[in-house]
Amino acid sequence: MCVTTEIAGKFKLKGDRTNQLAASLNTEGFNQLLPNQRRNTTYVSRLQCVQAAIESQLDNLKKEYPNYKVGLVCFNGDVVIIGDGTKEKVIVTGDKLNNYETLINIGREYNIENSILTCEESLVQKLRLLEETGPTALGPAVAVCVGMAGKYPGSKIVVATDGLANTGIGCLDDHPSLLDQNTAVYTSLSQLAKQQGTTISVIGIKGTTINMDALGVLADTTGGHVDIVDPENITTNFGSIVDSKLVATNVVVKLFLHKGFTFPLDGDWVYDRNTTNTGEKSEKHKLYATRTIGNAFVDTEITAEFTEAPTEVESRNNSLQRQNVTTTTSSTAVETTTTTTTTSTTVASTTTTTTTRNENEVKQTNDEKMEDQILNKPEEIVNKSEKKELPFQVQITYTALSGMICTRVITRTKEVTSVAAEVEKEVDVSVLGMHANYVSALKAQAGDISGAIQTTETVSVLLRENIEDDADSSGVQAWEASTVQFNNEARAHSMAPPSASPTPKNDSYSNRIYGRKNCAKNKAQFSNKRKY
Repeated sequence: MCVTTEIAGKFKLKGDRTNQLAASLNTEGFNQLLPNQRRNTTYVSRLQCVQAAIESQLDNLKKEYPNYKVGLVCFNGDVVIIGDGTKEKVIVTGDKLNNYETLINIGREYNIENSILTCEESLVQKLRLLEETGPTALGPAVAVCVGMAGKYPGSKIVVATDGLANTGIGCLDDHPSLLDQNTAVYTSLSQLAKQQGTTISVIGIKGTTINMDALGVLADTTGGHVDIVDPENITTNFGSIVDSKLVATNVVVKLFLHKGFTFPLDGDWVYDRNTTNTGEKSEKHKLYATRTIGNAFVDTEITAEFTEAPTEVESRNNSLQRQNVTTTTSSTAVETTTTTTTTSTTVASTTTTTTTRNENEVKQTNDEKMEDQILNKPEEIVNKSEKKELPFQVQITYTALSGMICTRVITRTKEVTSVAAEVEKEVDVSVLGMHANYVSALKAQAGDISGAIQTTETVSVLLRENIEDDADSSGVQAWEASTVQFNNEARAHSMAPPSASPTPKNDSYSNRIYGRKNCAKNKAQFSNKRKY
């Protein structure tokens, strides 16, 4: 079914065949407008909006990145591989749509041979011939695309859909009892894409149901974007996704802490304390957490939270006061620099960069040095000045676009204080606001609505108390406005009666959750300034 949107004004769309069709159906040329029907309007279908967005990006890519390879895959009741438009299309149909491995292999065996510089015209011609048809084999199409992209680390997949996946693997309109099984397909595809260095973004069309709760994991896991947009605005969203500049692949961030701190548990940072059966820490427990980023872009940014372990700090140095403090670290992986914001005083930093092709050797060396410094000589670090200091280190391992494996090591010390006023002077509202978005989204996603709202309300007070200038004020106001919308949707979702629908969360709410987890998207609310 073709669904259109009314837009004020008369526009001639590229490749539009509406007038041809109208003429063939109205050979007499009669005026077929209804009484009082507006004349100065253009009706644009969702497909036409997507076609216009893709064509616009193909033109931009040809100008800015002429050597890039671009492939087009369409889906309805079947999956149609158009590729770069220079070969006969490949149709994937029948039982193949229900076989995960077969679909991945079909993608892997398909070759895109031409750059956008030489194939844009033929690709646009194929694009304009697309028509709306029935079912939605979205899951099979994504599987084919993941297979195709696997040959090119750093590739991007942009999924645009206006309907619920209902054919082949990942079918989301089956009986609710099958939902978990079918949703797991997208989790599996996202993990595979992340391993091979592929980023997936998902764009849904407003006014439709697509189950963004299930599809969003594709972008959430791979570092892509999630959005639900008006059809007429889709070109802008396509542009922001495609234009994002890749700077590194296989990015892994390792954060080291002093023994007096501990990591809270969440789904992105992996922290193994190697505890014994009694809950006591073994002698070989690790003092770092690891987060796998995958692809990193110019705007990639992450945050981490750690809290004080009072017993260990006091056992090391009785002069350290027990505090209830949360500290946030913002790590811009793409620039391989780390900004550390803590609830203490001034930062002193030492940065060392190591570039090597022997990744295992440099990892082992850096880990051993830091663990020796923190585990075996903590008193020397804490007591080296009159004001007590504790060490922090971030190690970022990544593959540069040249193919070289690199490790960036950033070490800083932070002064410790028990005076709240000193702590609050060091608050960076942008980092704290982004991290609050991330944590509240994690809690809401896990069903802890009250915890999510409590997080935002607590941080809101702290942000308002630490506004320093107009830029901070503007950022906090924007943050609070979006947070009010999020809290209202979260409350409404928690109070909604159980439904037999296969969609567990409404798409708007799911879209907002995934958006709040994306720090790169959230930082647009704040100014570009950083305290550190």
